[in-house]
Amino acid sequence: MYRILLITLLQLVMFQSFECFGQSKEIYFDSTWKSTSKAHASYYRVAIKEPDGKYKITDHYMNGRLQMKGYGYLIIDDSTIEDGYFIYYDSAGHKINEGAYKNKVHVGKWKFYYANSNILLNERTLTNDSEGYIIFYDLVTHKKISEGKFSGNFAEGNWKYYDRKTNRMIAQQEFENDQLNGHSIFYDSCGRKTIEGDFINGKRVNTWKFYKDVWTSCKQITYLDSEKVDYIKIYKGDTVKLIDYYSNGRIRRIEMHKENRMEDRILEGKCFGTDGNDTLFYPFISDAEPTINIDSYINKNLRYPPSALKKHEQGLVDLVFIINEDGSVENPIVRRGLQKDCNDEAKRLITHMPRWIPKKKDGIPIKSIQVQTVEFEIKSPKK
Repeated sequence: MYRILLITLLQLVMFQSFECFGQSKEIYFDSTWKSTSKAHASYYRVAIKEPDGKYKITDHYMNGRLQMKGYGYLIIDDSTIEDGYFIYYDSAGHKINEGAYKNKVHVGKWKFYYANSNILLNERTLTNDSEGYIIFYDLVTHKKISEGKFSGNFAEGNWKYYDRKTNRMIAQQEFENDQLNGHSIFYDSCGRKTIEGDFINGKRVNTWKFYKDVWTSCKQITYLDSEKVDYIKIYKGDTVKLIDYYSNGRIRRIEMHKENRMEDRILEGKCFGTDGNDTLFYPFISDAEPTINIDSYINKNLRYPPSALKKHEQGLVDLVFIINEDGSVENPIVRRGLQKDCNDEAKRLITHMPRWIPKKKDGIPIKSIQVQTVEFEIKSPKK
């Protein structure tokens, strides 16, 4: 019995001496980081206990080179709860990545390096364990080449791209779930816009603009949802060449416009059938037109509000409204007005206006926005 007690006391003393600060513990792992014997190990760990209860941990390849160093807690199966700064290395001694943990969760700024070098690949500033902001660097010049938000392995939000030599911004693009979704702008080496347009689910949509200088668009390409070209506008001075396409890629029309602040008129135009032969010309865009004289309609139908007459309220009400595909008027909105009764009367006049001839694109009616001013003027009685 005394011998058993003596052995137990000796084991307790040995355990306590191991747990003393500064004492080290060596553990062996196989290639999958499961505990094993030295004979079957791919790595080994040295853990030295610090006064705060954490361990200074260094993992090694079996040739003695560092695989990792950092601080954390050891738990019962000899795995770690990382809680401090860690650096990871490849078998040749180059850094792989480094950064801080808080209770086994990545926090703060992490650095990642190009393979087989100590050259910085990217820096990630984390908002949680899988989201944050990332900056990529060039292998040769070490300058910033791109930056943006990420979530998991997906790019999110606005990303910026830079020239690897001059570090000037060359592009901005919007992402959602790692797909281009939103507006993109591309710049030349002097920082001037060269191209801009929209993506939806990674495909070009709507109108893309191509610039010859910072102010002037020299070409515009409008895309369908399928990323097929709908039409192209090419600018030269105040002359615009418009090329419109069928869905099969054949040219539908070619128009030459004079387009400036004073006018927009067709100089010449041709239309083609799906077989490529000439056909009857009609303009690509025809604006909406009223079927009545609007000024006469307003003068005849305006009901001057008694409250405005009493206060001698006079002036202009500016409205904006929609002409639908069937020519009906919808949703008049006052942009600049007078008192409420006058504004309401102006909206009534616009709402009850006879149908318009709708705007057309390629001969097909489309919605359009129109503006109109209604004047309220108290006229002197005729003598």
